[in-house]
Amino acid sequence: MKKFLIIIVGIILVGIAVGYLVSINKTDASVAVTNEYIATTTAQGTFASTTVLSTHSATLGSVVILTAAAQSINIIDATTTDITKRTGNKATSTLIVATIPASLAAGTYTFDVSTVTGLLIDIVGTVTMPNAVITYRYN
Repeated sequence: MKKFLIIIVGIILVGIAVGYLVSINKTDASVAVTNEYIATTTAQGTFASTTVLSTHSATLGSVVILTAAAQSINIIDATTTDITKRTGNKATSTLIVATIPASLAAGTYTFDVSTVTGLLIDIVGTVTMPNAVITYRYN
């Protein structure tokens, strides 16, 4: 009878331990650990005309426009707008992964586009960035 009770208590303890281990490894988010996006908030007028977000391969997640700007914004697969400093001297127009048109309505715009070289924000025209949140992650 003692042997039977020891086995039952052992099974219960193993069950509790497994349940605990499963609960601590459970993901409550929509992405797995290491796949989270980094968010950068832009305040109107604080970004330079070109701003590098990533100097290596990255994924542009989304752009959340809070207030629109008067000009368009290009998001480029590059770390510089100087064509002479790029590998293979690729033209800027071939490297644009997303364009935020001028006066775009407030909202969330999802891209999920991967880049190879980097992630660069290029404001076309005068230097006024909209109030926005840009999400990206390193590949």
